[in-house]
Amino acid sequence: MNAQEQLPTGYFEQMCDTIFDAAFVLNSEGRFLRVNGAFTALLGYAPDDIPGLRFADIAATLGQDADMDASLREHLLRFELYPVVIAEKQPSPCTLIAKSKERIPVIMRSAIMREAGGAIRQAIGIAAPERRAASRHSNALEPRLSEAWETEELYRSILENSGDAIIIADLNGWIATANDACIRMFGFERPEEMLGRYLLEFIPMAGSYTSSTGEIFIVTDEYYARQVQQVEHLFETGLSKTRGYLFKKDKTVFPAEATMSLLRDQQGQQRGTITICRDITERCKIEAQLSQSRDELERTVQERTQDLREANTALRVLLATRDEERLALEKKITARVHELVMPYAEKLLAGPLNERQRAFLDILTVNLRHIIAPFERTSTAPNLLLTPAETHIAQLIKYGRTTKDIAEALSLSPKTVAFHRDAIRRKLGLHNQKVSLRKYLLSRS
Repeated sequence: MNAQEQLPTGYFEQMCDTIFDAAFVLNSEGRFLRVNGAFTALLGYAPDDIPGLRFADIAATLGQDADMDASLREHLLRFELYPVVIAEKQPSPCTLIAKSKERIPVIMRSAIMREAGGAIRQAIGIAAPERRAASRHSNALEPRLSEAWETEELYRSILENSGDAIIIADLNGWIATANDACIRMFGFERPEEMLGRYLLEFIPMAGSYTSSTGEIFIVTDEYYARQVQQVEHLFETGLSKTRGYLFKKDKTVFPAEATMSLLRDQQGQQRGTITICRDITERCKIEAQLSQSRDELERTVQERTQDLREANTALRVLLATRDEERLALEKKITARVHELVMPYAEKLLAGPLNERQRAFLDILTVNLRHIIAPFERTSTAPNLLLTPAETHIAQLIKYGRTTKDIAEALSLSPKTVAFHRDAIRRKLGLHNQKVSLRKYLLSRS
């Protein structure tokens, strides 16, 4: 026995040996460290029986005669001390098992010493006999349990006419009654097969199982902790709602929704629990189908979106190629007009023409400029900013013609050509700037 165990044991020897009720000290694992004489007298255990004895061995919650797999026992340690934890908050009824296997109803009180994180380090319990009948395999509700209902006829009618499974258990977790819907849901044929069983036998605590939905259900640490938390919430608040898996008679599991509440007698004393549960296998199948359909739809949308992205990319590439081809063609047409047509038109204008011929030639050159004007973008050719005469002069400047050459070609005076050159510079924002007009025009072409 370590130093942590000496203090409560010494306190126990000073205080508890003088009281008439059964008293005991437990360690963090639920093992007895010390019991008083009233404890041995009530339950028949000799002092030599105490070392190694656990509270679970004498509590009906997990009694020695409980028909339960050893693997299930290993996962119920946190449930074993629930009667002690409940009794810390208020005196609570509990059933203890004597060495002779007699089941003794008691009212228990407790004081618990905890670690900094809240874990139980040690507990002192005091149990006073409660004068009421107790039988694990009784088919009738215990007298105090029945007191929670005003009349047996009323609650029996509610039980049997409910489409949901209803289970009433005593505070230690033993099933006292179950309705027909519950018997059918768990796969039993007669109520006697379910009555007297331990409630937690129907809750998977470890392992993996084939669910009624066709899926494999695996009990994870997270799932187990969540179930424990729901039971704790039940005793803290009196009501707990949960969704999980339950065992059928053949040990297959099925998904269920459950609402658990504490059952109290007319004095407000906790006497048991009521669990209302519903098999939601079909709902889970539908939810799984909807989830699968949603996933398939999302995959289809993603695939179609990817196809559209690829198609858009290909289309953009195609359009860009077509734009490049179109621009190249427009540039080629414009260049050919300026290189192969306009110079000869200029020569004709410079030659001996009568007025009628000159008028027709002017119309021809203006129309040609209008035809190629859409091909000459503002960003690449400034002609759209200029008048037809200015555009013609700007093209000649770009081709390196001097003012004199332009004047002779267009039958204009040099002053007129100079006037047009100044107008072109102003429109292009080059007025009073030392920038070569020809270089600028070439840079924009």
